[in-house]
Amino acid sequence: MTEKVFLGNLAGDVNEGTLRKLLEQQGIIYNNISMKRNFAFVTVKDKVSVDEVVKKLNGYTLEGSVMQAEPSNGRRSRKTNKIQIQNLPPHIKKEEVEELVNVTSRNPKKFEHDASEGIVYVTFNSPGEAEECVEHLNDHRFE
Repeated sequence: MTEKVFLGNLAGDVNEGTLRKLLEQQGIIYNNISMKRNFAFVTVKDKVSVDEVVKKLNGYTLEGSVMQAEPSNGRRSRKTNKIQIQNLPPHIKKEEVEELVNVTSRNPKKFEHDASEGIVYVTFNSPGEAEECVEHLNDHRFE
Protein backbone atom coordinates (compact mmCIF):
# COMPACT_ATOMS: atom_id res chain seq x y z
CA MET A 1 0.00 0.00 0.00
CA THR A 2 1.35 3.42 -0.93
CA GLU A 3 1.44 6.44 1.37
CA LYS A 4 1.57 10.17 0.67
CA VAL A 5 3.70 12.95 2.10
CA PHE A 6 2.57 16.58 2.07
CA LEU A 7 5.29 19.08 1.11
CA GLY A 8 4.23 22.63 1.88
CA ASN A 9 5.54 26.18 1.90
CA LEU A 10 7.27 25.70 -1.44
CA ALA A 11 8.68 28.77 -3.17
CA GLY A 12 6.67 29.97 -6.15
CA ASP A 13 9.29 28.92 -8.69
CA VAL A 14 9.60 25.33 -7.42
CA ASN A 15 8.27 22.88 -9.98
CA GLU A 16 8.07 19.11 -10.32
CA GLY A 17 11.55 18.95 -11.82
CA THR A 18 12.98 20.83 -8.85
CA LEU A 19 11.34 18.36 -6.45
CA ARG A 20 12.50 15.33 -8.48
CA LYS A 21 16.08 16.59 -8.31
CA LEU A 22 15.84 17.23 -4.55
CA LEU A 23 14.33 13.80 -3.84
CA GLU A 24 17.06 12.11 -5.88
CA GLN A 25 19.79 14.13 -4.14
CA GLN A 26 18.38 13.08 -0.77
CA GLY A 27 18.24 9.41 -1.83
CA ILE A 28 14.45 9.28 -1.47
CA ILE A 29 12.64 6.67 -3.54
CA TYR A 30 9.19 7.84 -4.63
CA ASN A 31 6.44 6.68 -6.97
CA ASN A 32 4.81 9.96 -7.98
CA ILE A 33 4.75 13.71 -7.40
CA SER A 34 1.49 15.63 -7.56
CA MET A 35 2.41 19.30 -7.80
CA LYS A 36 0.06 22.11 -6.79
CA ARG A 37 0.74 25.80 -6.27
CA ASN A 38 3.17 26.15 -3.34
CA PHE A 39 2.68 22.55 -2.19
CA ALA A 40 2.95 18.99 -3.43
CA PHE A 41 2.13 15.42 -2.52
CA VAL A 42 4.79 12.76 -2.92
CA THR A 43 3.68 9.13 -3.09
CA VAL A 44 6.06 6.64 -1.47
CA LYS A 45 5.90 2.88 -0.90
CA ASP A 46 5.21 2.67 2.85
CA LYS A 47 5.07 4.34 6.27
CA VAL A 48 8.82 3.90 6.78
CA SER A 49 9.42 5.91 3.60
CA VAL A 50 7.02 8.60 4.82
CA ASP A 51 9.05 8.94 8.01
CA GLU A 52 12.27 9.16 5.96
CA VAL A 53 10.91 11.96 3.76
CA VAL A 54 9.62 13.91 6.77
CA LYS A 55 12.93 13.53 8.60
CA LYS A 56 14.98 14.67 5.59
CA LEU A 57 12.78 17.45 4.22
CA ASN A 58 10.85 19.03 7.10
CA GLY A 59 12.66 22.32 7.72
CA TYR A 60 14.81 21.96 4.58
CA THR A 61 15.40 25.27 2.78
CA LEU A 62 14.62 25.01 -0.92
CA GLU A 63 14.94 28.07 -3.18
CA GLY A 64 14.73 30.38 -0.16
CA SER A 65 11.67 28.84 1.53
CA VAL A 66 11.73 26.54 4.53
CA MET A 67 9.75 23.46 3.54
CA GLN A 68 7.10 21.76 5.62
CA ALA A 69 6.96 17.97 5.28
CA GLU A 70 4.39 15.82 7.05
CA PRO A 71 2.39 12.65 6.51
CA SER A 72 -0.70 13.32 4.41
CA ASN A 73 -3.85 12.43 6.33
CA GLY A 74 -6.30 13.21 3.56
CA ARG A 75 -8.98 15.86 3.61
CA ARG A 76 -11.43 13.98 5.81
CA SER A 77 -9.26 14.21 8.90
CA ARG A 78 -8.51 17.91 8.53
CA LYS A 79 -11.86 19.40 9.52
CA THR A 80 -10.96 22.42 11.62
CA ASN A 81 -12.31 25.88 12.27
CA LYS A 82 -8.84 27.44 12.03
CA ILE A 83 -7.01 28.21 8.78
CA GLN A 84 -3.58 29.55 8.05
CA ILE A 85 -2.84 32.04 5.30
CA GLN A 86 0.82 31.76 4.40
CA ASN A 87 3.50 32.81 1.92
CA LEU A 88 2.53 36.44 2.47
CA PRO A 89 4.86 39.05 0.99
CA PRO A 90 6.73 40.99 3.71
CA HIS A 91 4.95 44.26 2.86
CA ILE A 92 1.45 42.85 3.52
CA LYS A 93 0.01 43.94 6.86
CA LYS A 94 -2.33 41.93 9.08
CA GLU A 95 -5.05 44.52 8.47
CA GLU A 96 -4.93 43.91 4.70
CA VAL A 97 -5.39 40.17 5.25
CA GLU A 98 -8.24 40.83 7.72
CA GLU A 99 -9.98 43.06 5.18
CA LEU A 100 -9.69 40.40 2.45
CA VAL A 101 -11.01 37.67 4.75
CA ASN A 102 -13.90 39.86 5.93
CA VAL A 103 -14.93 40.56 2.33
CA THR A 104 -14.83 36.91 1.24
CA SER A 105 -15.98 35.07 4.38
CA ARG A 106 -18.63 34.90 7.07
CA ASN A 107 -17.89 35.71 10.69
CA PRO A 108 -14.15 35.35 11.18
CA LYS A 109 -13.71 35.45 14.96
CA LYS A 110 -10.01 35.79 15.61
CA PHE A 111 -6.90 36.81 13.68
CA GLU A 112 -3.36 35.97 14.79
CA HIS A 113 -0.34 37.25 12.86
CA ASP A 114 3.09 35.63 12.92
CA ALA A 115 5.08 38.29 11.08
CA SER A 116 8.37 36.40 11.34
CA GLU A 117 6.87 33.48 9.37
CA GLY A 118 4.60 35.54 7.08
CA ILE A 119 1.50 33.69 8.31
CA VAL A 120 -1.93 34.84 9.50
CA TYR A 121 -4.12 32.37 11.40
CA VAL A 122 -7.89 32.91 11.22
CA THR A 123 -10.37 31.18 13.52
CA PHE A 124 -14.04 30.74 12.52
CA ASN A 125 -17.14 29.47 14.33
CA SER A 126 -17.23 26.22 12.37
CA PRO A 127 -15.12 24.05 10.04
CA GLY A 128 -17.63 24.80 7.25
CA GLU A 129 -16.97 28.54 7.50
CA ALA A 130 -13.22 27.92 7.50
CA GLU A 131 -13.49 25.67 4.45
CA GLU A 132 -15.58 28.28 2.62
CA CYS A 133 -12.89 30.88 3.28
CA VAL A 134 -10.18 28.56 1.97
CA GLU A 135 -12.16 27.99 -1.23
CA HIS A 136 -12.43 31.75 -1.80
CA LEU A 137 -8.84 32.59 -0.95
CA ASN A 138 -6.95 29.61 -2.39
CA ASP A 139 -4.44 30.81 -4.99
CA HIS A 140 -5.11 34.50 -4.19
CA ARG A 141 -2.09 36.66 -4.96
CA PHE A 142 -1.32 39.97 -3.28
CA GLU A 143 0.27 42.55 -5.54
